[in-house]
Amino acid sequence: MKYLIRSIKYFFQLIIVLTLFIVVLSMLKLVESDPAKIFVNGYDSLWQIAAIVAVFAAIYPKFGYASRRIYINGDFDQIFPIVEEEMQERGYRLENRTGEDLSWRLRSTVARISRLWEDRITMTRTLNGWTLEGPGKDVMRIVNSFNSRPAEDE
Repeated sequence: MKYLIRSIKYFFQLIIVLTLFIVVLSMLKLVESDPAKIFVNGYDSLWQIAAIVAVFAAIYPKFGYASRRIYINGDFDQIFPIVEEEMQERGYRLENRTGEDLSWRLRSTVARISRLWEDRITMTRTLNGWTLEGPGKDVMRIVNSFNSRPAEDE
């Protein structure tokens, strides 16, 4: 169900962006304001564009979201401050803590809106680390950040 909701959100986001793009071009008098004159197939082009956007919106959530693992040994109470600091540096705030499972959201309202409120990163505790799920770029940045951290001396 999440996949379908994400696809619908992206469909409308892309339609709005394309519409704004055409409106700006017509306001700047760079193109005619009549779709019949802008597009080769006239008004039929709008349905063709909507179909292309629908295909892209249906595919994007598959590639836009990822699940990766980070390996961190140690006690949760020792590791949590490190994880919290890293996530806060990345602009996230702790949304929910259930046992050793964590859920993070972006602090910036503007960033959350631009991502259509699809900004949650969940960290599910495993035997020797966490499994991260969320927007692909952010998950990869966090995983790479943890992998490049120097080992803590104990």
